[in-house]
Amino acid sequence: MKNLLLVITSVIIFSSCNKSEQEKSWELFINNHKENSESFFVTAATIDTIEGNDKLNLIINATNFHFSNGNQVTTDIEVKMKDVLKRKDIIYEGLFTSFVNFSEEWLLKSKGMFKVDFFSEGQRVYPDTNITFFWRDELMNSGYFFYRFIPGVDSVWRSDSSSSFFYEDPLEDYLVVGQISSDVFNDTLSWINLDAPVYGPAPRRQIIVQTYLANFPISGYLILNNYLSVVRLKPHGCSNCFIVDNIPNNANATILVVGFDAAAEQYYLSRNDTIVGDDIVITADFQQISEQDLEIEIENLN
Repeated sequence: MKNLLLVITSVIIFSSCNKSEQEKSWELFINNHKENSESFFVTAATIDTIEGNDKLNLIINATNFHFSNGNQVTTDIEVKMKDVLKRKDIIYEGLFTSFVNFSEEWLLKSKGMFKVDFFSEGQRVYPDTNITFFWRDELMNSGYFFYRFIPGVDSVWRSDSSSSFFYEDPLEDYLVVGQISSDVFNDTLSWINLDAPVYGPAPRRQIIVQTYLANFPISGYLILNNYLSVVRLKPHGCSNCFIVDNIPNNANATILVVGFDAAAEQYYLSRNDTIVGDDIVITADFQQISEQDLEIEIENLN
């Protein structure tokens, strides 16, 4: 039987606002804190290397792009690149580090994530050939794989079984080169995560978070403090209960839950820092918090 960590939040608050208004308010909050994409321009009919952060480079062949109607692109290509290397940005981008395997969620630790889109003449354009990328990190014998994160789907999947990526041996220590199949750009590339499963001492733990923030939609996260790992809490059982499965025994974790009262324009925060072990019960109160202080709390997760 799994051991259980139960987190109970003890403030009851009532509001006449409808859910769509409240959810929109939280959505606006995180959207307002997203980092802007970096823009690079590749001259038409040339091949160029785009240098992103310290970890990521892309090789773009601007001779092989097409518009959605099939016409070939003959003008310059705008490359919009965004990367995520911090916990706060995982939250603000609506990402998470987990995948579903046979209906069971497993936690991942990440080296980072990136997203790239292409435009020309104000329209999205699509490559006809694979995009080569270089990622520099401590990858050797570390069990990390590239995953594709699909927005709106509570899972990510292993790239090595999807044929969306092709790998070559590292060119040197800590440098991996691969290719993103052009097929995955037909809709959108989505996010690419460089992740590995989180292993740890058995048995695996389960966290249930129970809240009493009535009539307010809440957003909850489990953060594993020893890794770049952020997992969303998922609905479970009662209307205000949430769950995360398969947490390693003795994991150093933070449970962060945010609620928003749209009528009063007031945020509420519950934060619990804990070692996930046997028979731990935590009672936590939601505290009113200003938007500015909430920004600081999320910033300090890194």
